[in-house]
Amino acid sequence: MRFFDHIWIREEHSFEGSEMERIKVKPKYIFDESVVRNLVLIRNYVDELIETLDVMSDRKVVEKIAKAEEEWKKGKTRKLEEFLKEIE
Repeated sequence: MRFFDHIWIREEHSFEGSEMERIKVKPKYIFDESVVRNLVLIRNYVDELIETLDVMSDRKVVEKIAKAEEEWKKGKTRKLEEFLKEIE
């Protein structure tokens, strides 16, 4: 067993009584590693969704993004390599 934030992850072997006795604090939750991995992915997706909703709720930001896309389509932007050379 190993501790991941506040979640205990069950590893390959089963959790025997003698192992439980060695742990002074009993775990609140026991999950397989794949469940924890999926929870982390879901948390990241929710964070990205919240950030997107935050941006989309600001009319001024949305207008600036639309203007930038128009300038990009008209070829008014420069390549990243050119910009990086300029700031060196």
